[in-house]
Amino acid sequence: MKTIKLSIIIFIFLIINSIGTIIITGCTTGERDNPYDPVNITEVPWDNDTEVSGSAPKITSHPVSKTVTEGESVSISVSATGSGNLYYSWYKNDSPIGGEILSSYSISNTTSSDAGSYRCVVSNSYGTVSSNAAVLTVVQGISPPVVNRQPSDISVEKGNKATFSVTASGTDPLQYQWQRNGVNISEANSSSYTTPSTDMSNNGDLFRCIVENSAGKDTSLAAKLIVTTSQEDMPNITYHPINRSVTEGESVTFTVSATGLDLRYQWFKNGYYINGATSPSFSISSVALSNAGSYNCVVSNSYGSVSSNAAELTVVQNISPPVITRHPRDITVEDGDEATFSVTASGSEPLKYQWQRNGKIISGANSSSYTKPLVDMSNDGDLFRCIVENSAGKDTSDEAELTVTFAGLYESRILSCTISDIFFMFRLDLDGSEGSALGGACLSLTNCTNAAEYELELRSNSSGYWYQTTDGSGIKFKLKQNSSGEWIFNQICIGTNCSSITDHGGL
Repeated sequence: MKTIKLSIIIFIFLIINSIGTIIITGCTTGERDNPYDPVNITEVPWDNDTEVSGSAPKITSHPVSKTVTEGESVSISVSATGSGNLYYSWYKNDSPIGGEILSSYSISNTTSSDAGSYRCVVSNSYGTVSSNAAVLTVVQGISPPVVNRQPSDISVEKGNKATFSVTASGTDPLQYQWQRNGVNISEANSSSYTTPSTDMSNNGDLFRCIVENSAGKDTSLAAKLIVTTSQEDMPNITYHPINRSVTEGESVTFTVSATGLDLRYQWFKNGYYINGATSPSFSISSVALSNAGSYNCVVSNSYGSVSSNAAELTVVQNISPPVITRHPRDITVEDGDEATFSVTASGSEPLKYQWQRNGKIISGANSSSYTKPLVDMSNDGDLFRCIVENSAGKDTSDEAELTVTFAGLYESRILSCTISDIFFMFRLDLDGSEGSALGGACLSLTNCTNAAEYELELRSNSSGYWYQTTDGSGIKFKLKQNSSGEWIFNQICIGTNCSSITDHGGL
């Protein structure tokens, strides 16, 4: 069941019954479920000499009118005197305000609907009284504008219009002012602005709106106007540069094709600007390994720009086979010295070198020069050459001959010698092995006696036999190569008439 709560003024009825008793009936001014419930029914003995004593309520301080701003709090109060308990009932615009039974009435957060006329009725058992009315004026609160929706960038084709808009909150009235590139636009004073017909000079213009009221202002972000042109006017790549692979030293050309008005070209390598590369094609006349990379072209005009696809340039190293440009030369050295042969070759690095002696590889001889240390007579006539090689091929040098000469004659002194005829016999050691007995077919000895000393020079004739000449005070042997190509050294024994074996040593 719905409860009905009413606030009413106390009505006092004095009823004198037949037995001389006063009956008081009525309702309180507070909220009750049933306004007709009786309260405080009291029987008072009555006679003609009894008088009712007490005072009715009297307002001593009336509520005063107030003006507040929307959202503020307000309190309206009344003061009264009177006998017994005082009861308060508040009214707004002469309509009772339920639940308000205190001497003051408060509103914590005023709104415009709270504005009106307020008064209070004060009552007790002896009567009621109403205060003067107080007027509450609620002034609307003014909040500064806040831009809630920013204008957006707009792209239009030239000749078309563009509309920018903004949404803002705040206390009305809100005032709007649009700007173009920071300058006010005349009569652009609403929440949206539509440009006149655009042209390419408007491309990149910035538009913003300032929203203002008496409490402040807020400025929107700037929105960009992008003006485009027709597809025929804008740059458009129709042919992209393609990947290329060339050998070092060759030439290469990259090409791009594009349509559009007043085109400009700029080539890039690995994202970096190539100075002077401003034509539809870009060429390198002699490619180096450092030219390898990614190439693209940016084509532009006053309406925009577009980049081509990137083309990769692969540079293959040019490997040329070795060519010997300077051959080793014949060398003559004395025995015991060293001999150095060298070669010069061109070709792609790395070049590998291998020296040979008499057609056989010399271990460790792998540079452009080779030094033979401590040559001896056994090296006389050796042939040296070098093979130069890389991954593309090889080249073999001419052979160079090593000639070994004596540093001096070899001296050997015969302690005793008896020679009875002109035939001269001697035995040689060949490379440490005893050789065959050889005979001299042309022996000429002058003043040969047991005490005499002779100088002998043994030579090889064209037939491979040995002959000798005489000279002087001692026997000296100069060893030469025999017909078999072997060198003769170490001990020498003079024939069957030799009484001793003599050693020889180099002078």
